[in-house]
Amino acid sequence: MAYCSKENLPVDFISTHAYPTDYALDPESGRGRGAVRYVHSLRDDLSWLRSVIAQSDYPEAEIHITEWSTSPNSRDRMHDNLPPAAYIVKTMLDCRGLAESVMYWTFTDIFEEKGGGPTPFHGGFGMMTFQGWKKPSYHAFRMLHALGDEQLYYMGDINHCMEASSKTIDFCIENLPPHAIFTIETLDDTHGNALHAFQCIGSPDAPTREQSEWMKEQAETVVKEKVQTDANGTLRIRRTLRPWTLMLFRQDRH
Repeated sequence: MAYCSKENLPVDFISTHAYPTDYALDPESGRGRGAVRYVHSLRDDLSWLRSVIAQSDYPEAEIHITEWSTSPNSRDRMHDNLPPAAYIVKTMLDCRGLAESVMYWTFTDIFEEKGGGPTPFHGGFGMMTFQGWKKPSYHAFRMLHALGDEQLYYMGDINHCMEASSKTIDFCIENLPPHAIFTIETLDDTHGNALHAFQCIGSPDAPTREQSEWMKEQAETVVKEKVQTDANGTLRIRRTLRPWTLMLFRQDRH
């Protein structure tokens, strides 16, 4: 930006990459754990960048994060696991309004820099394996996409660590239509978690066509249940959630 200012050049936007870790993380062995940054790293990176732009000659320049993920390594086993889904949702909510766009890196495991992965789950960047099996990270963005544009409540100060424990949630939402029907979708360690399903069939390096079709189905299958508001339009929810669980509440339309 200093160079552009000196040369009297226009700047429409600033693009950059941001990651919360510098190396691949193996969740089983813990290798690479020390390279992980803190949970609010993207929020702080964006806040810093916004302050730099505000003090420059281009205060109206847009910010586009053209790469972001839980790791910049295409062999990071964490990409295939459940915890990143919760981390993605939290980070996107933490950073709302701080950038014009944040691009998740990447959509699928079909990625050329290090060649194809040796197994279906090899720590690839993608929200899908190269067979088209959707990972928990896919569900995270699918659920975010289903949200509206009005925030009712947000408590962002939560801990993010591998040694998570179950948590009981107990809340009510009032002033809803009486007897309204809501669908709850739940993503957890055994539902919608493709890696868990893959381990259930023995983690074959070369799955059969039938196994691949079964995997696609399992990767899609989150828990769905119906709940209803009472006569006063109050919805009361009490659940004990296992670690890294995501829940989406969607009012049914008639």
